[in-house]
Amino acid sequence: MDLVAERAKSLGLDYEICEGGSPLWIDPDASCISDMCTIAEGKPETVCYGTDGGEFSELKHRVVCGPGDIAQAHTADEWLEIDQLEKGIYLYEKALRCWCGSI
Repeated sequence: MDLVAERAKSLGLDYEICEGGSPLWIDPDASCISDMCTIAEGKPETVCYGTDGGEFSELKHRVVCGPGDIAQAHTADEWLEIDQLEKGIYLYEKALRCWCGSI
């Protein structure tokens, strides 16, 4: 953390140490989950890994989703297959059209 503090100071940045986020629980019967399951053509699933979604507790509707395999995420050699990226783009486009209207 001393190195982080030095680097932040040298760049003129402020930073704050966070103790960690709250766990994220979303009721699987929530309308946003039902909508996302329809969009993604899947079912809600409870998983055990970290997300910053817990930091957004002031938001009424939250969904955690994304392309790829969690085993490939947040590693030293993090990567995403092109077809998974394309599926993610398609999923996000469908979600935007559903919730925001025609884009």
